[in-house]
Amino acid sequence: MKKIIIIMLGLYLLVGCSTPQPEPPKEDPVVNEETPKPEPTPEPEPEPVVETYYSVFTGKEVTQEQRDTRPIMVMIDNQQDARPQANLSKASVVYEMRVEGAFTRYIALFERTKENFLLGPIRSARPNFVTLALQNDAIFVHHGGSTDGNAMIHQYKMDDLDGMILEGKVFFRYKDTKKFAPHNSYVKIEDVYEYQQNRGSSLERTAEGFLFNSEFTLNNGEAVQSVRFNYGGNTHMTEYQYDANTKSYAKLRNKIPVVDELSKQPVLATNLLIQIAPSYIYNGVHRAFENVGEGKGYYLTGGQMIEVLWKKSDNHREPLQFYTLDNQPLKLNVGQTWVNVIDKVSLIDFNY
Repeated sequence: MKKIIIIMLGLYLLVGCSTPQPEPPKEDPVVNEETPKPEPTPEPEPEPVVETYYSVFTGKEVTQEQRDTRPIMVMIDNQQDARPQANLSKASVVYEMRVEGAFTRYIALFERTKENFLLGPIRSARPNFVTLALQNDAIFVHHGGSTDGNAMIHQYKMDDLDGMILEGKVFFRYKDTKKFAPHNSYVKIEDVYEYQQNRGSSLERTAEGFLFNSEFTLNNGEAVQSVRFNYGGNTHMTEYQYDANTKSYAKLRNKIPVVDELSKQPVLATNLLIQIAPSYIYNGVHRAFENVGEGKGYYLTGGQMIEVLWKKSDNHREPLQFYTLDNQPLKLNVGQTWVNVIDKVSLIDFNY
């Protein structure tokens, strides 16, 4: 019996071992492909650099075109029958000095803004004012001129517009103002620029202007809230009064605020420069100032006053410059500047 079991077990094993086994499933051939790389993330484009431009006459932000365009300088009448004047508040710089007797005139520097605003009333040229226009390489706007004033204009081949020649073209009599000749000659600023451009003259600025503080700065000077001086007695008194709220000085003439002819808003200055220079009379009538050499003066801003120095070479095209007492170039605060030229006869009162 054991023999039979062993034989049968052997036959079973023999049959089991000889049964064919199924072949393993064939695998797909391996394809040697590289794993695709992700697209690189593009780097963000840098923000465009926006350059900022500033006026060399006010320190205010302007366009590049405005910064690079020549200013105009306008002879402004200041006789009693000429007041108030149009748009002095839009000037960048205003100079004032006597021309005869106790009467003063302004020469106001304006920059191009594309706004065609009114300017005037306009009067005749005098040598001191011609020199200021030359220093600023400005387009000079005047209505006539003294003999020596006109001679300087021709000598230096200035770009000027004369109302004696251009009345009815650029200059006009502004009848709405109800002033009478010679106190009613006016222009519009953009008309001046268009006329200058049409005659092929350069509009490229070359003047250096002033230096400005990057932020409103005081000079550790004497606290001065008001200043006044006369040009010929109490009937020709000029005053400036400081307003801490606006950080500016209101200008008064004979105790009457100087206002704009059109808006009736007060004329306000951020910076006041007082230049003290010797004066003299020529032609028996006209007064002029020694504007070559050096001298003393005052700078007022932010309710404070410091003494300054002024210097001017005998080259009419080189600018009048102001310095601190330690001979450093004076920096102004951003805004409108008034420069009053006076002599020792015009007594100055501070904090009156």
